[in-house]
Amino acid sequence: MTARSLVSEPAGRLRLAEVSGFTLFEVLVALGLFAFAVVGLLAGIRAMADVADEARIASAVRQQMESRVAFMEVLRPANYEKTITVDFPKMTITEQMLPETVSRGEGKQPLAGLWRVRIRARWEVSGRHGEDEASFLRHDP
Repeated sequence: MTARSLVSEPAGRLRLAEVSGFTLFEVLVALGLFAFAVVGLLAGIRAMADVADEARIASAVRQQMESRVAFMEVLRPANYEKTITVDFPKMTITEQMLPETVSRGEGKQPLAGLWRVRIRARWEVSGRHGEDEASFLRHDP
């Protein structure tokens, strides 16, 4: 933008000269837009960091549960229950292997050779809680 201002000359006379530059209002508007963009970028970066943390935690939980499923697949069938604590994420895994039952008349009766395997993981990271469960039937005649 151009503006006109009075400039003094060596002879003591004043003359009108053109001065180019930005006004205070234009500078303030530009700073406001820049600040708005920076705040938006920071919010986006924070959201991406949260998503990355959740993906890392989900991967660690999935890996632990798959490991426990593999263990339970080779374990000799028997009434079994165990709780395991893992450091990262702060997680508790409960494993169960119980005979599968069916309701008949007066109560539940076990089904020959079928075992219910259940693995439940509970975790807490940064004040957020989560829970996941895997369950399958295993046949061992």
